[in-house]
Amino acid sequence: MRPAVLRLGDLRKKIDIPVDVYNSLQKFIVAALMKEGEISLNELLDSAGRSRRLKYEGDLFWCLMQVKQDLVNRKIIAVDIGLGRDRTQMIRLLEVNPKPMKLVKNKIRKK
Repeated sequence: MRPAVLRLGDLRKKIDIPVDVYNSLQKFIVAALMKEGEISLNELLDSAGRSRRLKYEGDLFWCLMQVKQDLVNRKIIAVDIGLGRDRTQMIRLLEVNPKPMKLVKNKIRKK
C-alpha cells in the first residue's frame, strides 16, 4: 500500500510529499523558529542536516524547501529577503500552533 501523500503547489506544478514526512518537517521548522525567534535559511538547512530526528530517504533539503514554501503560502511563517549582495533569507514564525495535516477520505485537511 502506498503511503498517504500531500500534493503541494499551484495548478502548474504539483509536488507529492508523504504526510508523515511533511508533518515531521513542519514540526522541525516551527520548533527551530520557536527556539530562535528568527533564523536564516542557511542556519535552518545546516540544522536539518545535523538533526538525527529527520529521517527521509530522498533529498531532505529539497523536501524541506518545499515544506517551507508551503508554510509561507499558508501564512504560518514569513520569509524576509535581505538587501545587498548576500540576499540572506530570514525566516520568522507568524502562527504559533499550526495544525498538522492528515489524510481524510483521500483528501488532505488540517486536523
